[in-house]
Amino acid sequence: MHKNGIRGLLYRYFRNKEKKLYAISDYIGCMSQANVEYVLKHNSDIVKDRVEVCPNSIDITGISLSEIDKIDLRNLYELPHDKVIFVYGGI
Repeated sequence: MHKNGIRGLLYRYFRNKEKKLYAISDYIGCMSQANVEYVLKHNSDIVKDRVEVCPNSIDITGISLSEIDKIDLRNLYELPHDKVIFVYGGI
């Protein structure tokens, strides 16, 4: 998008929407620390404590299931044994 000229109208429209959303938000979640830094750098009016890293995935450690438990869970929920399984934990 262009910031100037007639094409800049679209940019300014969405930038204005973005600023309004930031203003009414209690917290602003970003996918990485680099995203947090970018948002803060380009929006000096945002309070730093309101921006945090909220990745859409995590690597779970410390949970160990035996192969038998894994097979039993896949059978229980009728999941394929040869596919990767993703678990959604949100609303």
